[in-house]
Amino acid sequence: MAFVTDIYASREEPMPDVDAGMIVDVARKLPRGEVELLRDMNDVPATLKGIVEEGDAIVVLGAGDINRICDPIIEVLASNPERVV
Repeated sequence: MAFVTDIYASREEPMPDVDAGMIVDVARKLPRGEVELLRDMNDVPATLKGIVEEGDAIVVLGAGDINRICDPIIEVLASNPERVV
């Protein structure tokens, strides 16, 4: 499962009519297109809490301040030790 959050615009102006939903729409058409749009990156940790299982890998990739969700993800995983090793 992949989660896509809103696009981070750094120094450039956002492109008209281009948003994260477009990425999700295209990715869902691919084989194993298990993709969900979570516009607010801060929703990722709580969403992961109910689905992460032993052996899963979590990769956080992006620009800007996406790294702010890493500590909350670790806290969620630590609070569910029976699901994660």
